[in-house]
Amino acid sequence: MRRANLLLILVGVGVSCGCRVDEDSFAPRYASAWCNQLERCDRGDFESTYEDMVECREDVEAVVEDVQALFEILGCELDERAATDEIRDLRRASCEEFHERDWSADNDAVWDCR
Repeated sequence: MRRANLLLILVGVGVSCGCRVDEDSFAPRYASAWCNQLERCDRGDFESTYEDMVECREDVEAVVEDVQALFEILGCELDERAATDEIRDLRRASCEEFHERDWSADNDAVWDCR
């Protein structure tokens, strides 16, 4: 039992750390942060839209991957620092900020399109 608890703690630290985001990790980390906030801040919407957290993360990750593919087609590159900051801000946002902030505009800002 202690081993299982330790594993959960280590996984939690890995998920919530300020680890640098890259092109491969952006979509799943964004989806995780978004779904956690949606469940916390708007449980009714979360429960009416998704069966569980896995379904939410899969759905949001697919949308983010589609957006990411579009930016890559346009020749844009992920700004890893901006992406890391974006996910950190999303995770730390109050429920009020989660609802008020234009996250899609912030999401666009993580792409460097020269």
